[in-house]
Amino acid sequence: MNLSVSPPRRVSDPGAPELRLDVAIVVAAAWLLAVAVAVRVGGGWGETAVIGAWMLVGELLTVQLDEGDAIPLSHGLMLPLAVVTGAAGVVLVVGSIVLLAAAVQTPRSLRRAATGVVMRVVSALAAWGAYRGVVGVTGVHRPATALAALVAAGAALLVVEVIIRRLHDESSFGRAGGYTAVLAIGASGILMALGLHGVDGRGAMGLWAIPVFAVPALSARWAFGRLHAIRRTYDQTVQVLSVVPEMGGRVRPGHSRRVADLALDMADLLEVPRGGAVDLERAALLHALGSVTLDDGQVQVMPTPEEVATATFGVLRDETRMSGPAGLVAGMAGEPVAADDQLAADILRVAAAYETFAGGDPARARSAFGALAGSPATSARGRSASGRGDHRVLAALARVVARRSAVGARG
Repeated sequence: MNLSVSPPRRVSDPGAPELRLDVAIVVAAAWLLAVAVAVRVGGGWGETAVIGAWMLVGELLTVQLDEGDAIPLSHGLMLPLAVVTGAAGVVLVVGSIVLLAAAVQTPRSLRRAATGVVMRVVSALAAWGAYRGVVGVTGVHRPATALAALVAAGAALLVVEVIIRRLHDESSFGRAGGYTAVLAIGASGILMALGLHGVDGRGAMGLWAIPVFAVPALSARWAFGRLHAIRRTYDQTVQVLSVVPEMGGRVRPGHSRRVADLALDMADLLEVPRGGAVDLERAALLHALGSVTLDDGQVQVMPTPEEVATATFGVLRDETRMSGPAGLVAGMAGEPVAADDQLAADILRVAAAYETFAGGDPARARSAFGALAGSPATSARGRSASGRGDHRVLAALARVVARRSAVGARG
């Protein structure tokens, strides 16, 4: 059993965009416009209008991944769009569709909308360029060459998507099932594009190919939606587990949540990647779980955070893979940590130790930091592979404590 929780704060899973009345109105208006253009104009522009209307629907329907990422179904429709229009049509349709979708999604953000337009247009132009490049060399008069052109377009779409995610430091994209989702959506797009005009005019389904061959993408959305529901069940389970030590009197009320909040603030300052921040919050919520296994008769004084982490490690190691949250708890317990997890493990250990001193009391914040900075736990244990120890982590803690103190003074 891999205990995990989707973080409820800044790294939370936003879920699918809310489909409200204004969304339905925009979709209906786009469809009416598309039908009017298709009937009045016909030809390639009519097909482009209808594909654009379907793209608006696809932009609002997403495949929800783990770690809060999402991929819109409109990605697949970029392939039939590349078949029926040129570069200018691709830019016009994709840009307007993304802006329309951003106007009815929450939260609304001009910067987010502009970034979305750029990302989608770049992806669509890459797919269009790959398709037209192969067509220019081989033509589309045989099934093999037509399929090769569309596969090249789908591959370009995948490569650009991965590059964009990397530039945004979403290192968890592959681990969250992103590649599988993009492949499923791309397969739908290839089938739509093949069915639209057929091969050399044979086997054409026309615009019916779009709803018919949307089935693989919709199936992927349904499957990932079921996984999302399962993750929410685990979320609730871990939230319950995080308060068990409090109910047993092992830690102060709200201890695990405060450790998680503090760790996330420090992770923001230290630019921990999104996937690492997600694992860090999960580990913070679970780190004190092992305290309930400690024998009252054998414990003469309050156990240290390291002793609690050792007990938690003993609970998790047989049922959880030794990476992610369990790996961070293991590092807190003094076990070897993967190089990529070292910084997050240091943050967790320092945040837990600070919270043990401060106990959620703002009046004790400064004295708690002084006690922590001079304690052997932070000067002799948990040094990173670079040999810098906890200096960066303690500096981040000092900034967070100072910022919280300033906010409290203004309040």
